[in-house]
Amino acid sequence: MIEMKIILKTLLSVLLILFASCKKLIEILPPANSITTEQTFADSSDASSAISGIYSSMLGSVSLNFLNGVLTIYCGESADELIPFYSGGDDLYANTLLADNAFMLNLWPPAYQYIYQANGVLEGVQASKGISENNKKLFLGEAKFLRSLNYFYLINLFGDVPFVNTTDYHVTSLSARTSKDQIYQQIISDLKGAQSDLPDNYELTANERTRANRWAATSLLARVYLYNHKWDSAELESSLVINATNLFNLNYDLNGVFLNNASLNNEAILQWQTNVRSGGFNATPEGFNFNPNLPPNNNPNYYLSNQLLNAFEPGDQRKVYWVDSTDYNSTIYYYPHKYKIGAAQADPTATPTEYVMVMRLAEQYLIRAEARARQSNLSGALEDLNAIRTRAGLPSFDNNLDQTQIIAAVMQERRIELFAEWGNRWLDLKRTGNVDSVMSVATPLKGQGTTWHSYQQLYPIPITEIHVDPNLTQNSGY
Repeated sequence: MIEMKIILKTLLSVLLILFASCKKLIEILPPANSITTEQTFADSSDASSAISGIYSSMLGSVSLNFLNGVLTIYCGESADELIPFYSGGDDLYANTLLADNAFMLNLWPPAYQYIYQANGVLEGVQASKGISENNKKLFLGEAKFLRSLNYFYLINLFGDVPFVNTTDYHVTSLSARTSKDQIYQQIISDLKGAQSDLPDNYELTANERTRANRWAATSLLARVYLYNHKWDSAELESSLVINATNLFNLNYDLNGVFLNNASLNNEAILQWQTNVRSGGFNATPEGFNFNPNLPPNNNPNYYLSNQLLNAFEPGDQRKVYWVDSTDYNSTIYYYPHKYKIGAAQADPTATPTEYVMVMRLAEQYLIRAEARARQSNLSGALEDLNAIRTRAGLPSFDNNLDQTQIIAAVMQERRIELFAEWGNRWLDLKRTGNVDSVMSVATPLKGQGTTWHSYQQLYPIPITEIHVDPNLTQNSGY
């Protein structure tokens, strides 16, 4: 059996490319002692180490990372969810980003680093003569999923971006932007391949849900179809996950939804393992950044906006269990409390009880509810919506709602169920065409003296990347 631990066993030469001093985003220089991918991936052990290297890179440290906390916070600030405690000069929160803003360096370069690593695995595995066909499928499927996940967020943050499917520096350093639609087609193709190639269980990770399998690929594919208005396909893929009741069920213990123990939390589809070697120890990056320290420094780093707090219905148990408050200088601040372990509880000797939730079953119910509603299957949509509401302690919707009302109810449930998770609110506003109407009201309320402009729904490409790639153009407005 292939050992699938989230620990980088060997610093392979091909992976040193990714951590070497790459000056700019996709300008990744090959090291002088570079060896061929066929030599690097001599057998399954090498390939497994390379895959583990991608996860190790993404896990990072307590510092926010592209696929490990930063999307939740950055997009939450950009939208109407999160307020940074020290908001002065925060261009994300004020919606005043410029092309030279350092925030973008936590998004664009790491994403392409992970994509480059995934491409290295794809090339190395395909060239290898020492890996069995079954194991090749496993490694190729996982690399395709990880590349797809990165591209999904890149195109939803930046729009058209360079599509890089090689490790050839001469190609990557001169990449032009590829249309978002074209990249989506590649994502769909890759995820279908991953569905076919990946296992449908968690045996390779000893039942930890910390590596991508067929269900992770299916869940992401359902989301991609939803974003592309392919309602029938979104319903089909989400149904596959929802109907896998031997693996997945909604966790009715709201305090347990973000736990890492599969025997206690069958809602998890994919999680990132907590990096105990980081300064956060047993805390997730989001838990570390959201939960305040002990007194006297008990202010939260980020707290919830009044718009979000007022969106909760009376009696919603998600507000009871997933929101907490602190009294700092006689002011009450409410902050996300989905992850219970923060900086104050971080313990280098403790075994982690929470992992970063990447994908969970509740989202699949909401995907299917929206897909059904948009296909006029109103009873089916209500059934899915009511499953989420029942878990939250709210009354079920009546059957007399029309299509417009049900779609609005879906968006409301997405706002509450998925708040402070992976930027869902920000991305939902954009994909549904509601970002201008919402942000034209929300931005002035942020008190930074600014107004909303439609171009701000896309982030600026880092100016450093524009300078080094003559074929790369900037987003309009920047």
